[in-house]
Amino acid sequence: MSTIFRLLLRVVFAVVLISGVIALWEAFKTGNWFS
Repeated sequence: MSTIFRLLLRVVFAVVLISGVIALWEAFKTGNWFS
């Protein structure tokens, strides 16, 4: 059970990291840092 939990935690972390990078890239492209 802990193996599934670790895998789920890793997937959630990856999704958060990727979405954060995409959000930063969108802000960098548009120049909107405070939106």
